[in-house]
Amino acid sequence: MLISKATPRSSVFPTVTKWVAFVYSRAVARLLYLQHHVLETDGERWEINAESRLRKLEPHTRISFTLELSSLAADWQDAIARARRLDAALIDGIGARIQLSTVSLRFRTIEPSGEAEFWADLDHPIPFPRSLDNTELVEALALAGTEAGHWRIQADEIEETERYWIFPTRGIGKLGVAVDRTTRRAFGLGSALKRSTWIWAYEHGLLDEPVGDLVVETVIDTDRAFEALRQFADVRREDLESLPLVLEDCADWRAAAPLEAADDALRWSVTSPAARRS
Repeated sequence: MLISKATPRSSVFPTVTKWVAFVYSRAVARLLYLQHHVLETDGERWEINAESRLRKLEPHTRISFTLELSSLAADWQDAIARARRLDAALIDGIGARIQLSTVSLRFRTIEPSGEAEFWADLDHPIPFPRSLDNTELVEALALAGTEAGHWRIQADEIEETERYWIFPTRGIGKLGVAVDRTTRRAFGLGSALKRSTWIWAYEHGLLDEPVGDLVVETVIDTDRAFEALRQFADVRREDLESLPLVLEDCADWRAAAPLEAADDALRWSVTSPAARRS
């Protein structure tokens, strides 16, 4: 049995004051996000993932998106010429005028490849995928946006669970952001671990700050326990013969996957650095 430092609870955000709601609303008002749409123009149809911005908690009428040059024409020069000609369009059935912004080329082969980036000015905004009248969501969205940094939140894939808001992101190195609905803490979900393992790590105190000490209290299966511990700590097999074993500054995300996989091979807990000094 693993000793969990944090016990999941089903409670949600307490009612926030008007001032707190105002502060978070201002933060969300600057949020850039991604949303999937269907683009129809020049007799063809594309699925796009466009970037948009909230303005005063309302979606902006200008969005940006990219198309692979190969989806426009077989020859890269013909593709660029066609990209320049595109103008009137429908995006999710809404009238729009699109304009080529930039073209990026990659010369990895004899025939260049790349993408064309466009601006689109919509006749009217495309609604945000979730209601922004939900104060709890607005607060969580603001926290997630700050944690995500330059990574864009995929707004039409936001998930709500009993304990968390999950905000997927697009980009190398980050899967998304989770926001604890009880504590309001936001934590990143890096690509180094599965999303479920990040949440497991959070619930077992492995994402606390400052980083704590991992205390091995009981070993049930020496082979499996040693194999797990040696992946993130400087530990010898004989160290497991004298318990409890304190592994200083080892209670961080790097311990999550090995300890989760070890399951009931050992029992452990997390203590703060202050406890070590006392």
